[in-house]
Amino acid sequence: MGTLLSRSPQKQTCQLCEHRELQHKISFAEMEAVHKKRLNEASDRSEREHKESLAEMETFYKEKLEKERSALRQLQQELKSVKNRGEQRGTPSCQRCKRNELEFRESLAEMDIFYKQKLEELRSALKLKEEELKSLKDRTPSML
Repeated sequence: MGTLLSRSPQKQTCQLCEHRELQHKISFAEMEAVHKKRLNEASDRSEREHKESLAEMETFYKEKLEKERSALRQLQQELKSVKNRGEQRGTPSCQRCKRNELEFRESLAEMDIFYKQKLEELRSALKLKEEELKSLKDRTPSML
């Protein structure tokens, strides 16, 4: 009888240990699920904010480029008007006006190239960020 009583508390202790271990595993699994969810939410939020920021920058540069194009069209119309008046008077348009027009066109062409390069840089940056985000999402399950 003495041996039965001594085995009985050990069995209860083992069952208690198993129960506690099972509780810890469940708790750990729940914590892991919560952290995965938070990581995915943060990753999605970061990606969304990054895309919004790039979209805003792209819109800004497109608007600025359109304003400059509009200014160029207006100046071209004014120049045409001046040329027409000069031709009506019988005097050729002045060399200074032609030089100014040429310089302005060159300046606008440079601006156009600059903004197109900026847009391309932004697109490249977005692509890199998307690749990094995809890589992070791919690695996330293995990390947790």
